[in-house]
Amino acid sequence: MLLYCFVEDLESLLLLRAFHGTGIAFFTTSFIAFISDLAPSEKRGEIMGIGGISAPVSLLLAPLLGDWLASGGNFQRLFLASFCFGALSLALTLFLPETFRSSEQIRESGTLSNIGNLILLTGALGVSYGAVISFLPIFTAEKGLGPAGLFFSLFSLMLLPSFIFGGKLSDKAGRHKVAIPAATLITLAMALLPLIRSRLYLALSALIYGLGYGALRPTIEASIADRVPPIARGRALGFNYAGFDLGIGLGSVALGFLAQKWGYSSVYTASAAVIILATAIFTWEVLKC
Repeated sequence: MLLYCFVEDLESLLLLRAFHGTGIAFFTTSFIAFISDLAPSEKRGEIMGIGGISAPVSLLLAPLLGDWLASGGNFQRLFLASFCFGALSLALTLFLPETFRSSEQIRESGTLSNIGNLILLTGALGVSYGAVISFLPIFTAEKGLGPAGLFFSLFSLMLLPSFIFGGKLSDKAGRHKVAIPAATLITLAMALLPLIRSRLYLALSALIYGLGYGALRPTIEASIADRVPPIARGRALGFNYAGFDLGIGLGSVALGFLAQKWGYSSVYTASAAVIILATAIFTWEVLKC
């Protein structure tokens, strides 16, 4: 974050963004693997859900703080404050115990092939998330509903309880008994968006989407940690994050073509179809087992 203070051209900014993105990718993967190592198997969903609430809390607070810090175009102050938060994070990691013990775990073997349906479901979730963050502001403006901030605020608020209780419920009831209804809620939210005619329906879709998203993410991550040996958790969860990012990136490109040809409503109809397909594959795998 400190280097952003010295960027003066677009080429340097792009290089720095790639460098920054690499750090984020390394951190998020090791962060969730770290939590899965610390969590006992009977509480893994709950603890991974608690770990997941850091993202929605940041989404709620950081934009407001960022707007205040960057007021009047003072981006140097914004980057310096971000550097301080990053330095605090770095300092806190120095007090964490190492959870990876290769000498104990290297004898365990396993395969990543049994988590393909979970990564596919995460990728479908990424498609829906990309559809929301990329196209919803334009869609709501087109519908005359004003800014999409209401949706994002309610979505973030709903994530807080759903991350915790969704993960905890998956510990009690079973992973697939939470994942399938959660994916159904996400499908419902995507299907509702083309039909919205008022801000009330926009708010309803945000709450439903937040409930489904917040329950599905920790459930999938806990399920991946359940299925692979400890030595493979970092790699498996890394693939899962990559699936989510690919769903956002590639999905947004494909959905952009749909929006150009058939309008923004088609984006959310297609997103719902993708979730339905991924959920059907996941359910079929569950039934086979």
